[in-house]
Amino acid sequence: MHGFSRLVFLALGVCLLLASWMGCANSGQGHGSFHLWGFASSEKPVPGVKTPEQRIAELRAIAKQGPGKNPDEQQRISAELARQIQQEPDPALRKQILKTISIYPTPMASAVLTAGLSDNDFDVRVVCCAAWGSRGGPEAVQQLTRILSSDTNTDVRLAAAKALGQTHSTGAIVPLADALVDGDPAMQHRLIESLKMVSGQDFKGDVNAWREFAKANPNGRPLTVAERIKRFF
Repeated sequence: MHGFSRLVFLALGVCLLLASWMGCANSGQGHGSFHLWGFASSEKPVPGVKTPEQRIAELRAIAKQGPGKNPDEQQRISAELARQIQQEPDPALRKQILKTISIYPTPMASAVLTAGLSDNDFDVRVVCCAAWGSRGGPEAVQQLTRILSSDTNTDVRLAAAKALGQTHSTGAIVPLADALVDGDPAMQHRLIESLKMVSGQDFKGDVNAWREFAKANPNGRPLTVAERIKRFF
């Protein structure tokens, strides 16, 4: 019990640190090298310190081991990864940490993935979208919908649209259909492909048909024969 209490306090502390760094990022503090986690780039490799390649390999191994860990271990590892990403200046390593922590179904992992969507490096945000897509669930749909409608980078929005499809959640139907107002052909194609994945329907490139479907079937209920016929009148 004592160990679990220490773990809870540790998790709360890391969450508070994540919130404080997010506040700094949103207030515009720092310079060009500043990113969400609040640390500048390291200058030179230190003898005896693991290379980025070695650390990435370790993170991949941790991800593979994740499903076999008990809840206490998952909490501990999530807290450790959260601590690492706050101090990590290398975008490649931040990306791998996000991929790794997404395996763990913990509140701490969700907090880190939410913060990652605001990283100053758009490639990191792209990877974070994919991580949410793999994670799935209602929270993934919520976070990806927010990014789809608000991020200013096209690549990130495309990644959010793709990840919404990868959640295989019918809750993604309405936000995907709403985003079809975007006239960019690449974006519309990506949105439609994701709509096919989450709805089980295929209206090809008929944007109006997809909108009608989403309006009439926000939870992904298949159209009846009568509803299909009605579309043509």
